[in-house]
Amino acid sequence: MKILVCTVVHNPTDARIFRREIGAILEAGHEVTAIAPWQDSTPGDSRVTRVRVPRAVGRNRLRALRAARARLRDLGPTHDVVLIHDPELLVVVPWADLRRSRTAVVWDVHEDLAAAILTKSYIPALVRRPLAGIVRAFESIIENRCTLLLAEKGYQARFKRPHDVVLNLPYVAETLPQGERKRQAIYVGSITEHRGLSLMLELARQLEPHNIKLKLIGETHSSADTEAINTCPNVEWNGPLPNADAMAEVERSLIGLSLLADIPNYRHSMPTKILEYMASGAVVVSTPLPLAVEVMHSDGVVLSTFDASCVAQAVSEIVALADDAARRESLTRAAFSRVQTEYNWHVAGREFVRVLETAARK
Repeated sequence: MKILVCTVVHNPTDARIFRREIGAILEAGHEVTAIAPWQDSTPGDSRVTRVRVPRAVGRNRLRALRAARARLRDLGPTHDVVLIHDPELLVVVPWADLRRSRTAVVWDVHEDLAAAILTKSYIPALVRRPLAGIVRAFESIIENRCTLLLAEKGYQARFKRPHDVVLNLPYVAETLPQGERKRQAIYVGSITEHRGLSLMLELARQLEPHNIKLKLIGETHSSADTEAINTCPNVEWNGPLPNADAMAEVERSLIGLSLLADIPNYRHSMPTKILEYMASGAVVVSTPLPLAVEVMHSDGVVLSTFDASCVAQAVSEIVALADDAARRESLTRAAFSRVQTEYNWHVAGREFVRVLETAARK
């Protein structure tokens, strides 16, 4: 089976798309071509055929969408399945061409775009709510045109019919990672205010007297955020890294941070970074999002608030954990056992491939 993967929004180091999903497709013996904003320096699997398009960022999306449409029109009919990752790409999919070639279209729904629009600073405030309503109406139309694959159980409420759910889970090793860990807290992911940037920078300042460093891995989306990081003491920032390299850094850290804000797009989303921290043997410190609490149980630290008042609690907990190896070991072993048995891509990846194979047969 030949699979054409397409994204113009996601960095080619994105873990779900390029490590987990493409990895599962290749492991099942299928062929992959990936339309994405590749860079010459982007590492990857030599078995994947790369097709480069511009990246869509903020309001600058038209050029990327035009390029993606041209590639989908040329390559789509020669594949069994076209796997779409960005909702806006569904507007430019050459539906008639793909119907004639009997090519299945699968939309991997791994974000709530309508909810996200309400928080986008580059969209004028007066336009956000009407635009979110248009997106919801568009989703109901698309539901009848292709196969939907949901990355969250909570996404089902947006659609009229039931759809397959394959959670965004990490690969989990057979044994808990061992080795020396640095006296540091780490965050991996996109770096924004809603993902806790200000909280983490204040945390870094207050952890410095305790000789505990903050390490950030991910990309920023504004010059102001970049400047704030670069001028904050006690912060090491690496920019984005391939998922495997980022997780290797987590395996060398004591603490994994997930200080997400209480906004709709995060409230009902599986906190994948928390699962990755648990799989890598770092003790998780998280804001009290419902699914974070559900996943962590008592095998991590759930802060009491989402605002700056949580920083003092976070500092106290992190310092105590850094100085108590026995407690850290107890928490990490229990957390690793849960993620290995309940939240493991080694199992979910096979279900993901089955969805694609079923769509191709239909």
